[in-house]
Amino acid sequence: MSAPITTTSSTVSNQERYLTLTGWGNMGEAYLHVTYEAATCGTPTNTTGKIHYWANHNFTGGTMAFVSQVFQDATHLCAVNGILLDTFHLVRKTVGRKDSNNNGVPDDASTAALANEIRNDVYISGDQGHFYWKGIVQNPGGFGVVDMPIELAEGLTFDDILQMQATGRGKVDGTAGGTVTFTKQTSRKGLVRYQPAAALAAGQVVEVEAPFTIPNGRAANKSVGVETEMFVRNTPTSTRVGEDKASASMGTYAIDPLNWWYHDGRNHTFTDNSEVNFTGSPNLGYTDIFHNGSFPPPYFSKEARVVRYLDTLEFELPQGYRLIPNIEVMREGTAPA
Repeated sequence: MSAPITTTSSTVSNQERYLTLTGWGNMGEAYLHVTYEAATCGTPTNTTGKIHYWANHNFTGGTMAFVSQVFQDATHLCAVNGILLDTFHLVRKTVGRKDSNNNGVPDDASTAALANEIRNDVYISGDQGHFYWKGIVQNPGGFGVVDMPIELAEGLTFDDILQMQATGRGKVDGTAGGTVTFTKQTSRKGLVRYQPAAALAAGQVVEVEAPFTIPNGRAANKSVGVETEMFVRNTPTSTRVGEDKASASMGTYAIDPLNWWYHDGRNHTFTDNSEVNFTGSPNLGYTDIFHNGSFPPPYFSKEARVVRYLDTLEFELPQGYRLIPNIEVMREGTAPA
């Protein structure tokens, strides 16, 4: 869906709430965004549990329970050891032109889309970006290694869909230095390791970037999640200190070959020599770039990405037939002004 969906909220208890959607039929792809606010810590003790999401289908005469369900790990951190994971997010580096009104047409030929307005969680084949971590070192300091495991959700894999670069970038208190490396462990798990130039002191701010490219968005063609942790060690083989966790949404999508979808399953019949106006259905065909995917419009909000466009279209007619101008070109069903 490209717009908010109206729902009815109900509270069962302090631990269970649900939303009701009525009369939407087949929505295609829809997303649920939930924001949590942690309770005030009473004691310096971490609590770990799972959040359970599920969907029921209510119909006349009954309910089909748990047609879909998923569990999310959650930790309420009240005791922070080693390093505090302050920020984890994705940054997309392949950016289009600014599109203030989301009409798919750039505001002008040179102004890049604003970094704080674009969607950094969606990528198409060929895009580049990086994972970003920011942490604050805790007492007593003296740590020489910062580890950041990455686990991709079902649907994403390293190499085939997400190609990590072997090295990244690291900073301590805004100054670049040290080494950042990525090691693939399984098709969906890997480790980003930062070894600063000097041992980390309590209070210092650590920033790490791990670059990647998307060689093939088609294999996923949906939005899933990426989970990570951030902890420290004195040496690469010593015991880990810290257990901060975070997650982020990430979607990879394919762009179609630029095809012309004509109506090969239909026969156009001419009963006499009168002109035939191909409007509505039948028409002369259409072209698109997201036909095989499930990427919901407006695709890239506030950003025009002209990845492919139709340049020349030729029609070969049987002898005795001719196309009469004007041929009207429409975008997503709307004729241009």
